[in-house]
Amino acid sequence: MVCGNAAGVLAPPYVNYKAEKIWSTWTENGPPDTRYNRTKSGWFDSNSFEDWFVSLMLPILKKQEGPKVIIGDNLSSHINIEVIKQCEMNNIKFIALPPNATHLLQPLDVAFFRPMKVAWRKILKDWKETAAGSRCTSVPKDQFPNLLNSLWGAMIKGPDNLIAGFRKSGIYPINREPVLKRLPSGSLDASISSIVGESFLEQITMKRQEATQEYRERKS
Repeated sequence: MVCGNAAGVLAPPYVNYKAEKIWSTWTENGPPDTRYNRTKSGWFDSNSFEDWFVSLMLPILKKQEGPKVIIGDNLSSHINIEVIKQCEMNNIKFIALPPNATHLLQPLDVAFFRPMKVAWRKILKDWKETAAGSRCTSVPKDQFPNLLNSLWGAMIKGPDNLIAGFRKSGIYPINREPVLKRLPSGSLDASISSIVGESFLEQITMKRQEATQEYRERKS
């Protein structure tokens, strides 16, 4: 999990391994303050999302004054009652991006992940040319944190790509024109804003109903 803000500052990464259990050697020599976890599938679930939010993001957000906003894709499928409770206590809001729109609206997708992938490919290429790397068909989990540290060092040096992602997605400064200019010409009709709004409201309404029902069942 990678998270950054419009000022070009990256939060520490969150690594989620595909494994039944996690070993200490999988968590050594990574970027400072990295959080490690595991799931059977390797994908984020509600528990790992809660761990990411409570253990990594919440301490950062608590240091900031005023309202805070977390923007992301597929957020609604992971938010649980504990995360909602902590958000209410700490003036934090979630904004879930509309489906199939992350290439337009997700700042890291817009301008950050591509240069990160280029840097990662070079790191892997150099590693494969070492004696240890030449013997492996994939990166062993006990060597991954060290390689991630090299990647992270390269990415935090220059905040320009992260800042550009927020600007091109129209989030900061708030401006819809950069997004509209990148849409296919046939998409620029009067209905686009209502389509996005309906999709967003449907997701939020569904998640609110699920959270409310879960809260009532716990109280009963």
